[in-house]
Amino acid sequence: MAAYAAMREITALIRAYWPHTTVRSLDEDARPHVPTDASGFAEITFPFSEEIQRTTGSPGNNRFEESGGFRLSIFIPAKASLETWMQWIDTLRDVLRNNHDLCSGQLRIFEVSSPVINDANDRVGYRELSIAVPYEYDIYK
Repeated sequence: MAAYAAMREITALIRAYWPHTTVRSLDEDARPHVPTDASGFAEITFPFSEEIQRTTGSPGNNRFEESGGFRLSIFIPAKASLETWMQWIDTLRDVLRNNHDLCSGQLRIFEVSSPVINDANDRVGYRELSIAVPYEYDIYK
């Protein structure tokens, strides 16, 4: 699982640039309920990370680099036009690729996967559109 600071910064970045639905992350239930109004929603999960110490020296100035990935899943109402959602996610992918001025300097994202469409998910009435995003995050201790 990712460091809390990395999860917090990634979640804030997604929420700032994805105004189309609510975005659920570490501060929500692990298995959230489907909205009662059948609107779309998004979830961020952090399935993998590892840490490597990059420098040694004085306490507080040692750099540890966390490398990991997060997955953004967007649940689209089954009757909604997929074309609009694909345009929106491509816009978000552009933001994530070019995030260097948007983050604290500790977070680096260089590439974003192409979206995957899953019609056979376990949330009835929704299609899932997801992207996987590798990241690096610096931690100083």
